[in-house]
Amino acid sequence: MFLSEEQAKLRIDYLNKQIDSLPEGHLYERTTRGKTYSAIWIKSYPKTSKYSHRYFSTTRSPGKDLAALALKRAKLVDEVNTLLMQIGINRNTRRRISLVARRGEPVKMDYEFFCKLKKTEDTNTYPKPKKCYEYKGILFRSKSEQIIAEYLDKMGYPYSYESRLTMENKTVHPDFSVYIPEIDKVIFIEFMGRMDDRDYILDAGERFKFYGNKGFMVGRDVIFICETDTNAFDTGMLDIWINALIMANTEVAK
Repeated sequence: MFLSEEQAKLRIDYLNKQIDSLPEGHLYERTTRGKTYSAIWIKSYPKTSKYSHRYFSTTRSPGKDLAALALKRAKLVDEVNTLLMQIGINRNTRRRISLVARRGEPVKMDYEFFCKLKKTEDTNTYPKPKKCYEYKGILFRSKSEQIIAEYLDKMGYPYSYESRLTMENKTVHPDFSVYIPEIDKVIFIEFMGRMDDRDYILDAGERFKFYGNKGFMVGRDVIFICETDTNAFDTGMLDIWINALIMANTEVAK
């Protein structure tokens, strides 16, 4: 859901207070006397914690309870990181800039524009992984991308996967270019599936910055879907984001 910069700051402050009250830990498998079991290593405790031990089995308390709290903390950290990147974009998008095919030639992002994108569908030459997920003849790079495609079909939103999009002097391939009939506009959905990987987060930050520099606003022109190993997205949230985006664009049109 799109939040203003002030709303995002308040949300971040609220989340950070919760994060400070939760333990930070990592799940792993531990082998003792030939037996392998799930365990958690606690990296840090909140100041009020009554525990000091670092290793616990997750099959019984308190390890089981600590694992649940550490997982909750990881999800909150993911949300904070996403909000911080959104703030970075919004600070650079006070003025909305039109998408251009060539400098000085504005493009209206309507249905006609979508049809042009559709003709270049699946033209990204970046190598696909060995394991892809097929849906309606298209090989998606991840299961989550396939789920997004199925959702868009179900909701009746025409989409194009990894179409060629030229913005000024740079060509990119958004994960999804989606036509929203209610507002006669194309919006972009970018899926970021490894947000618990530090290097991937840095690359994701560059993608946020790229869209911001081109004048797009998160929550109004583009949706970023972030996922980690412990925090998978669901289509219910995607439904909320798209409805919020439609409302945001409707308010701009008034």
